[in-house]
Amino acid sequence: MAGKQSSVAAAICLLVNLGGALAADSAIVPAYTPVLGQKLNWRIEIEGWRKSLGNLDIKLGEEKSTLTQQQSILSRTLEGFTALWEFQPPGPEAHASFDEIYRGTLDVYGVTQLAIAVDAGGAPQRAYGEGIRARLEEMTRQLDENAVREAQMLQFALDSARVNPIFEVQSLAPVAILVGRPQRASAWEARRGAVTFQQQTEVVFGVQVSASIPVTVEEIDEAGRSVLVSWVWNPPLEAAPEAIRNQIDAMLKEARQSEGALPGPLRSYAVTASQHYEGRARISLDDGSTLFAEEIRTTRVGLESSVLAVRAIRQ
Repeated sequence: MAGKQSSVAAAICLLVNLGGALAADSAIVPAYTPVLGQKLNWRIEIEGWRKSLGNLDIKLGEEKSTLTQQQSILSRTLEGFTALWEFQPPGPEAHASFDEIYRGTLDVYGVTQLAIAVDAGGAPQRAYGEGIRARLEEMTRQLDENAVREAQMLQFALDSARVNPIFEVQSLAPVAILVGRPQRASAWEARRGAVTFQQQTEVVFGVQVSASIPVTVEEIDEAGRSVLVSWVWNPPLEAAPEAIRNQIDAMLKEARQSEGALPGPLRSYAVTASQHYEGRARISLDDGSTLFAEEIRTTRVGLESSVLAVRAIRQ
């Protein structure tokens, strides 16, 4: 009798363990439900590589940088939420190109924070950048007539902001886009290995396009109350603006002048452009928010390519 009871207990224990294992293969990820007013600190790690192909020679340049930004949700709106991102300029000891560019951008824009309209899943839809644009317009008017390069840069920023509603987000808080991408407006069932398609708007070469991004569930961590997802996406480039095509033509002309006729293997690269996104994120099973996200984005225009890796860690 004791042996029979022992067998029953063992069977029950086995069923409980199996049940836990089966439960770990799926989970319900809640809709994005941020706490209003709560400030989240993000550590942002950036790495970049540049590659130039010429006569099959490969030249590499590498940059690394670390930034700190704060995110908070100010209020609910009919479309979603109003988010606020606050910035800290890199310290004087930071001398990477990213640091210099970001420090200069903050100085030109004259801001230390940016309010952003996000949808119900937390993805940026537009920046409240009227003050920034007014400042750039005033700076343009005050420029000396000999400051041609500065005028061109300011005009580019103004033109971009007019056609791209999240241009200021890309310039000041691009991590807001990365963090918002994995979050969803409604609850969904995550199954290990399953692929779902997330519909959203992305900016490709400065142009907004409708994207259907395949998202794969890699891991379900019930103990840690999170789900790990990944995505790979090659944006359609039919919408690439004329400026990109002009850039390709100019680079091709320069390559021909400096190196003569291009080798066959390089010809197809020289007259095309491409982008490739590959990333992953860990999402909370408690409120549907992003806990960690990283993405590697490879952009090639003609013979010049760059790889930008961004990692956002919530602290």
